[in-house]
Order: sequence, then C-alpha cells, then structure tokens
Amino acid sequence: MPSVKSNLKIPSCAQNVPEVQPPREINFTAPIPGWLKGTLWTSGPGTFDLEKGSYKSWLDGLAMITKVEIGSESVKLSSKHVHTVNYKKAVKAKHPVIPGLMTPPGDDDAKGFFSKFMPFGPNDISDNCIGVVTSIDSKMYVMADGPTIYEINQKNLSTVGHFNSHKIFGLNNICPEVIKDVTTGDLYVCGSTLKATFQNTIVKMPFSNKSKRLEEATLVGSIPSRWKFGPCCLRKCFALTENYIVFVETPHIVNVVKVAATYIKGYRMYDWMDWIPSDKTRIYLMQKTTGKVLKVEYLTAQAILLLDIVNAYEENNKIILDVCTQSNMSLFEGFNLSNIRSLISPKTYVPGCMERFVIPVIADVRKHAENSSLLSSDVKSLAIRKGDRVILTGEPLGQNCNGYDTGCINPNYSSRKHLFTYTTCCLPSTVFKPTSPIAHGVGKVHLGEAGCPRVMWETGPGCHPWSPVFVPNPAPGSKEDERPHLPRHQLAQATE
Repeated sequence: MPSVKSNLKIPSCAQNVPEVQPPREINFTAPIPGWLKGTLWTSGPGTFDLEKGSYKSWLDGLAMITKVEIGSESVKLSSKHVHTVNYKKAVKAKHPVIPGLMTPPGDDDAKGFFSKFMPFGPNDISDNCIGVVTSIDSKMYVMADGPTIYEINQKNLSTVGHFNSHKIFGLNNICPEVIKDVTTGDLYVCGSTLKATFQNTIVKMPFSNKSKRLEEATLVGSIPSRWKFGPCCLRKCFALTENYIVFVETPHIVNVVKVAATYIKGYRMYDWMDWIPSDKTRIYLMQKTTGKVLKVEYLTAQAILLLDIVNAYEENNKIILDVCTQSNMSLFEGFNLSNIRSLISPKTYVPGCMERFVIPVIADVRKHAENSSLLSSDVKSLAIRKGDRVILTGEPLGQNCNGYDTGCINPNYSSRKHLFTYTTCCLPSTVFKPTSPIAHGVGKVHLGEAGCPRVMWETGPGCHPWSPVFVPNPAPGSKEDERPHLPRHQLAQATE
C-alpha cells in the first residue's frame, strides 16, 4: 500500500491505518476474566488517502480485517487489507477507481475510452467489505452491499478467495448479514432478485449438514418490491422470531435506472438512492415454515431508516421489534470525510434513536373496528387500524434518545424477551456537536426502568466504539446482564 503521511490536524479515525503484521501485544488495562478466551474479528476502513486521490466518505475507505486474540493474560492484535477488486484497482491506479458511497468512479486504465458509455451492471458494484464479518461452515467471510463475499484465512488474514451470491444463493445482491436461528441452528440471508419484478428474497442454510451449508441453501420465500424501479436498500433489514421472519422495507430505494447511468454521469452510490418518506416503512411477517407472508399491511406512521435491529420476539400473539432508526438519510452525509475532518456537522444530520414497535399478528384486519387500537392500553407503542392497514407508532426507548445508533443484547436472549439493551453511537454522533450522551462509550438501557441509559464503559474523545459484542458469562445461573463487553471500532464477530 502506498504510504501517505498522517495529518495531526484531523481526527485519527479519519486517517490511514497501517497494517499490523505479525501480531503484536497491545495494552489492556482492565482485568480479563479467566473464562474470556477467544478471537474478535472486525472489518472497517483502513485507507482513505492514496497518492493521486482520496475517498470522499469514511465508509468508502479500503476495507481492513482486524483480529484481536484474547488470552488469559494478554491481548494480541493483527490487521490486513482485504484484497478485493476495489482494493487492487485503487492500489494499482493510486486513486479510487470503483464508485463508492460518496466517491465517484475514477479512470480505469484496464478499460478503454468507450467503457464509460457502457451500462453499469451488478458485477461493477464495489466489493469493499466494510462492517460485516461472519462464519459459515467454520470459515470466515467478509461481506459488502453487493454480490461478492470474500473468505479470509483465519491465521494470517490473507484473502483466500471469493464467491458470488447469485451463483450460490440466486441473489443479485445480498444484505451483508447472516442471522442464526437460535432454536434450530439454521442460518438465514436476505437479498434482492430481478425476475418479472424486483423481489426481496429470504434464503436458509440448514443446520442439518453444517459442512455443506452453502451448497444446500434453499429458498424460504420472496416479497415483491413496492417500487418498479428498484428494491429497497437491504442493510439491517430482517430479524427472526420463533415462528416468523420479520422483513422491514424502508422507502430507501436503489434506483436501477440511475445505477445503469453510473459511468455516463459519474454517479456515486449515494446518487443511486431515492428517499420517498411519503411511502412510509412497511413491515412484513413471513412464516418460517411455509414462506407465506401475512396479508395484513403494516406501515409505520412516519418513515424510518433502519440503522440496526436489536431484537425481535413473540409475546401474546404480538411481535416485539426493537430497532435503532433515523428519520432521514442524513447518516450518509454525516460520514463525509470532509465533515468528519473539519468537525462540521451537516445541517440535515439527525442522530439515531432506539424505539420499540409492537406488531399484532392478525389474519384479517377487517374484523376490527376502523380507527381502533389493536394493542392493550398498557402498551406505549401504537397499532391502529386504518382501512386495510395497521399503522404502527414506536415507543422511544431511553430518555434523551440522541445517538442510539446501534444496539445489542445478550445473544442467549435472541428471539426471546430481553430486559437489557446495550447501545453505542456511530462515528458522526461522536464527533459532531452536540455529541450523544453515550459518545465514546457503551450505554446500558434497562427496559424496565425510565430514564437515560447508564454508561457502562467510557473512553476519551479519541476513541469511537461502534456496536459492542456481548459475550455471555458461561457460568451456570449467570444473569442476563452479567457479562463483559468487547468494545469494537467496527462491526465484528466474536468466536471461541
């Protein structure tokens, strides 16, 4: 990787990060529980500036995989760039080539002059794997908001190879997230397909043959997109309960007409996106066993952009859905490197909040009176019948709900009723004023109590944790909130 000098005048989180090879021991001031041994994997941007050009968004930085090995008395760290097509082209050209979220396409010496007049296709989408590390069949993978999934060597972090989601799952694009059914052990992925119309499709990898999950992936069901010109953006879009797959379709749409014109007009990925808040956010309930979708149309009263899904579970013929949301698309502007480096917040930036939606599971909404509440009076969320629709209003979780951008729970309570949620900010909520009350830390929200979250762990202004990993105490009889947290700079996966 060509070296670019650091600049002390800008935040360290917005500067190039060198690879760490071989692993080195790092300082760890807190005591490490004797039972806490394993590896934390993270994927995030490592390089923003090249010799002949820079990326425009923090989320466009070249992906780097980081490995944190936790022993009884030491912690070791190593890191390496993921050798994606995006990485190889950028390093060779010494400037960005493939378009990113806020970065327009650059000149590609491997293509001729007339290539800029060719339509932009699915295989041209950036394979920069920011944010998601997952394991399938004991192998480690990193994923992007596109069709490409890369395998990582767990010992030396080298990029082993890749496969295309269309060949494996039949999905043109894939949501960069794999969710495990805690009851059956099955793995689920979600993606978009184009047949007669755009479809949002759920695929299951069965637990029955763990060594061949990918080969035995099966279709669960599909949901047609509400829009003819493209599907919704799929990051953090679905969750599992005991009997249902909950799919959240936000009015944040990838306009394929704009995608096709990328090379001609120099579009960024951000330019592909349409935000149509008048269409609201729709929530679908798909039966796990049959793939059938309940006919009732559930819509949120106000459009929401999903930042994270904390948990979903069933209770008394209702589905409880806890999510981190934003009211517009300003998150993407918040990640502009120019804003982060200058510490100037975009005027439209709205920090995230955490809220709970309670969804009544009903077969026929017409059996209920018009404008009637479908929830009991002691529930703070709302579900009102409006014609053939159920209009949902969420209950804010925690006071001063500013910057609750990501959340997690004890994984032993996944798809079950939980009492504690742990939340952190994403980067913009930690650098722009006013900063979140949980900036540079991890907040604990007790859902049975009113008030602000208690800050469980906090560092100085130079640290920007994002989405902690919850590691349950394995001792018999441990309480739900009896755990250490492994704060992480990027989204990560903890493995034993």
